[in-house]
Amino acid sequence: MNHSVLSLSGDEGTRQKWTHALQSAGFRVFEASDWEGAVRVALAQSPDAVVVAASHLGVSVQEILSRLCAAAGTAPVVVCAIPRAGSGWEADALRAGATACLPAQPTPELLVSHSSRESQALLSAFFNSPGAKRGIVEVAADADVRHVADNEVTRSFAGIDDMTGKLGSELGEPRDILKLWVSNYRRSRETNAPVSFEYLDDRAGTGRWVSSVVCYVGTTPQGTERFSYVATDITDRKRAEEALEKATNILAEGQRIAHVGTFEYVVDTRTTMWSEEEYRIYGLDPASPSPVYDVMLARSIHPDDADLLHRTFTAAIESRTIYELEHRKHAEEALRKAPRDAFRRSLITRQ
Repeated sequence: MNHSVLSLSGDEGTRQKWTHALQSAGFRVFEASDWEGAVRVALAQSPDAVVVAASHLGVSVQEILSRLCAAAGTAPVVVCAIPRAGSGWEADALRAGATACLPAQPTPELLVSHSSRESQALLSAFFNSPGAKRGIVEVAADADVRHVADNEVTRSFAGIDDMTGKLGSELGEPRDILKLWVSNYRRSRETNAPVSFEYLDDRAGTGRWVSSVVCYVGTTPQGTERFSYVATDITDRKRAEEALEKATNILAEGQRIAHVGTFEYVVDTRTTMWSEEEYRIYGLDPASPSPVYDVMLARSIHPDDADLLHRTFTAAIESRTIYELEHRKHAEEALRKAPRDAFRRSLITRQ
């Protein structure tokens, strides 16, 4: 995919010269003849780079240049100033947010080189940003990959300065993990869409959980398929999930032994969420959906007590207070499976 460049110059000849040089180098070019137009184009098209011809850099121009830099987002903005810009124009341009400054009439080669360099610098900064392993690989066999490019995080994890051209098996990747990666690369190629997966990497006995996303990016002229990958360590999240599941199981077991149930009521939707023991108390199947509040009143509460429960519960919601109430259950099936009376003590909170 070609990178795009926004070219701003009030001189038509300069714009044409820049456009020709950039297009010849494979860039897609957006032209603007004034500052306001350039800001609009930057907001609408999100170019990968911006080149600007500035005849002067007074306070008003610095302000509009600052707006253009903001509109360009993370795209580099290169300013080319003609002699009338005055001394110190480079510092003024950089203070306004420009990425770099070039001579008044840069050669097409310099313009193309700098636009490419700035775009590449931006991509490199993202590629090597901390927090995730990123790279490009080729599927070399049914259960192996060849590394094409890997970021600093990946190289540091592998303990190798240069992984280019090396097979995963050469780098010590376990065979089962390689097979998992290759199978997901294949899925991405078949579906032409990103594929996400998680797995446990226990090669060093550390038990690290990894979340990965892979995507087919193209095929080389030699017919080799290439894929991108992003992998992050989610061990802390997994451990938190395991701790939560353990606490939930302990709570459920405690409720079962004490024969105490709990429920949550969502005011906006009038839906409920019951604990397993709450189901058992009312003789219902814990695998079934939690009953809607109105259904619960009609089917699970004795008809002589339903109105009292509703009024007590509604008053507690409005006052956000604790309520305590003894009431009878309704269904004969429930009476056969659980004690006759139910006691509710609830703390009402609102999200």
